[in-house]
Amino acid sequence: MKVRRLLSTALDPLAPDDTVQTALARLLEQGVTHLPVVDEGGALVGMISEEQLMEAPDAEAPVRSFLGARPVSVHPDVHVFDATRAMVRHDLSALPLTEPASETGSSAAADRLEDATDAPERYVGVVRRHDLFDRFAQMLATQEPGAILALESTERDYSLGQLVHLIEQSDVKVRSVASEPAAAGTPRRVTVKLNTTDTTRVRHMLDHHGFDVVASFGEQDDEIFERVQEFMRYLEV
Repeated sequence: MKVRRLLSTALDPLAPDDTVQTALARLLEQGVTHLPVVDEGGALVGMISEEQLMEAPDAEAPVRSFLGARPVSVHPDVHVFDATRAMVRHDLSALPLTEPASETGSSAAADRLEDATDAPERYVGVVRRHDLFDRFAQMLATQEPGAILALESTERDYSLGQLVHLIEQSDVKVRSVASEPAAAGTPRRVTVKLNTTDTTRVRHMLDHHGFDVVASFGEQDDEIFERVQEFMRYLEV
């Protein structure tokens, strides 16, 4: 999924001549800790942070005096994974999206992740951290019902294809899979979201084939379930 689908124009960018006081008020009003700075020609010329502004000795100083030489941005046609990597790397609450002024709409924009030169580019909007978080929540099916299993497997024996095949052999569907990179000599950690709360058969199958289920969440408690069923039968009588 391209990050342009999360593009927001709701944040008002700062102008280079806006004062520190104005910038702090804008940050507070818009609920972010970073704002892009855009010149009168529409080019992104920098990013300003709340921390920089709070440390400013003069509340009337223009924000241009705090800008670095190279603002961080990504093109709208990069994948959300790459946009997230840039946002995390630079610890941003809002990540600017830009396009080359001479290549607006060009497919060449998809090839660039972060600015490689100091040449300013046309500002088109931002993607906000919470919008990326919401997208990942949807991709991981966090709002869908079902149990979650946390697994471990040796890096040598790990196979996503085999894992999904084993689960689906148990007449269970995989809603999402998240895999954590394994450090040298440690097992790979995998989190699986299922479409059921009854994982008895799945757990047995995984354990038999070398996947260690180290934690589970949202599973059906068989004893409680049976008591509820008995109570419902009693009510029907």
